Amino acid sequence: MSGWNERIAQIRQMPRSSIVIFLSGVACLFGAVGTVVDSFSLEQSSTPRLLATIVVTAFTSMIWAWVGSLRMYKGMIAVAIGQAGAFFLLAQILPPVERSLSAQQWRDQTAIHGLLVLCLIIAGYILFIFFFRQEGKRFFAAHTEIELASGIQRQLVPVVAMKAGGFEFYGISVPSGTVGGDLLDVVESQGFTCAYVADVAGHGVQAGVLMSMIKTAVRMRIASTVTRCDRLLESINEVLTPLTVHDRTPHSPMC
Repeated sequence: MSGWNERIAQIRQMPRSSIVIFLSGVACLFGAVGTVVDSFSLEQSSTPRLLATIVVTAFTSMIWAWVGSLRMYKGMIAVAIGQAGAFFLLAQILPPVERSLSAQQWRDQTAIHGLLVLCLIIAGYILFIFFFRQEGKRFFAAHTEIELASGIQRQLVPVVAMKAGGFEFYGISVPSGTVGGDLLDVVESQGFTCAYVADVAGHGVQAGVLMSMIKTAVRMRIASTVTRCDRLLESINEVLTPLTVHDRTPHSPMC
């Protein structure tokens, strides 16, 4: 279930241009299907009927692709009813013609339908290539940013293995994802040692950025004015609270 929700969130975050290119590719491919369906009854087909079949098939396929990708089940029922109604109206407005085709006419109609199918498939293929290329660039750009954030986090939260003030400190932070929001640190300053652990709600780049803010604020406060651990908590809260939204408020560090 969570996988579907993540996929839906990714689709909704797509740029509008990517969505348009993707749906246009779907329309071309299913327009080719409509052409093939029309070729099954060449003796009853006509140019307006062929074009109308392609348009209806292509348009409804775009709606099916969008509604299906977002798992809008009630919308699927409406699309199915609308598609059936569209083909019913098509049969009423452009009824099948009754005619007999000569051998040459059969060859001509078959060639026309085949050419349309070929053109629509090629157009759909080209549109999908553009779609994958555009989304690939966006994915690798985001992936590069995440890798950079992960590298920064590894530098900000190294393995702790030290002795200070008669105590031995050992610890390591292993994020559940590429970038996490867990933080552990030991700071020596002004004759005392402060060890603290902080947990930022959630994970990802946003949690990692907030985690780095916490570490920076703690070390700055300890190096400048704070000489007691209880005063540190109050001081850090004063600094960080205005900078964080309510649903991302970090847990208070425990010293």
